[in-house]
Amino acid sequence: MNENDVLENIIDQMAKKRYNQVKLCKELGINKNIFSDWKARRSRSYMDRIFQIAEILECSVDELLGKKCDGNMTGGGRGPRKPNWKKSYMLT
Repeated sequence: MNENDVLENIIDQMAKKRYNQVKLCKELGINKNIFSDWKARRSRSYMDRIFQIAEILECSVDELLGKKCDGNMTGGGRGPRKPNWKKSYMLT
């Protein structure tokens, strides 16, 4: 994960949700100069607020971190697994 990419993802989500710097800073309860420090790469404190930013921008933390998700939580790309009830409840 490249933290510069994280900031770019935050800015992209802001654009999608029509959030400007002032509005996001107000929602986060921070001074707008802090956001300027983020953009100038003088601070990475956005990582401390990543969950709050995701909630405000109505996106996932994974999206902000740049992780790709195919919607399949089981892995392997095979689709959801069905439990094998017979095997799970066999009496021995």
